[in-house]
Amino acid sequence: AGCPRLNINDLIMSLREQVLEEAMLIRLLKWWPKFCRIDNGVERFGIRLKEAVRYQTNSENASPKKQTEKEEEPEVVQVNRLESILYYTDRKFPDGLPLPETTFSPSLQKRIGQRTLENNFYRDWWSVLPFEIWTSFIVYHSCMTKGLYPENTIRRMSIVAISKHFDSLERKGRYLELLAPIKDSPFLPCDTDGTDSNTTTALKCPSELYLASSDLSAFEGCGDFHKVAKSLTKEGVSEEFLLAMGVRKTISMDFLFGHLDTLKWNENPKPLINYLLNADLSRQDLLKLRSTCYLPAENDRSSLYAPSDLYLKNDELKIFP
Repeated sequence: AGCPRLNINDLIMSLREQVLEEAMLIRLLKWWPKFCRIDNGVERFGIRLKEAVRYQTNSENASPKKQTEKEEEPEVVQVNRLESILYYTDRKFPDGLPLPETTFSPSLQKRIGQRTLENNFYRDWWSVLPFEIWTSFIVYHSCMTKGLYPENTIRRMSIVAISKHFDSLERKGRYLELLAPIKDSPFLPCDTDGTDSNTTTALKCPSELYLASSDLSAFEGCGDFHKVAKSLTKEGVSEEFLLAMGVRKTISMDFLFGHLDTLKWNENPKPLINYLLNADLSRQDLLKLRSTCYLPAENDRSSLYAPSDLYLKNDELKIFP
């Protein structure tokens, strides 16, 4: 009597009834492309095979058990489903960044091997992690939303990665939409009293900060101004990215007009005009400038006028009373 041959359906049924150890998972993933090259007909079973695989990863960070414990507690094993893995990282992706649960862990990916994951027989199983998908994940990660001190390193690494990707894009509008959740979150480190502080309180929202290169010396004594940490620039965070996130390069018009008396620019507007000529003003700032009364008339020091209410000095106008 002839024994029936094992087929792919038998393998799938067997996999559904067990949890693979990490080493066995790696062997399976390395074997499958070789088997598909031998028997082209089995490739169509690939997705069913992936759905059947459950595995546990090596607990490298598990804390050692105390020898004084009389009864060992059962080890909690985390079981993963291979069908939940949709991405792997390519060689360009920065090391050490947090990854979505739908991505292979760096340690497991290293053991499997990049060439195996990139094999054409896995094209329907997973793909390279798009940076936009990672961005959608990281903007809700605790390192960007909670400002925890232990996460300072990965927070800074994430900011640098986001900035470099932003700078590489020709069209940046859609990517900025992905960053909207953190625009009002205190995630940017700032310099305190001229030094780069690593404390939790040194994190601020983009709109509360100025560029490290901003010259605010003319406004000393008018308030506290916080600048983005200079170390971020050294690590590769661009001013273009910071400005797009809401960091200011110049003093806001509301603040400026609210401190004209303190600056003693009411009686002599020349320093104010010189500052405005050199300032990089936003569209909102320009609208404010056109409508605010801050200029004195030549023969009238009792009131201030908006630019549209005044004329440039012209001798031909002297004929009018």
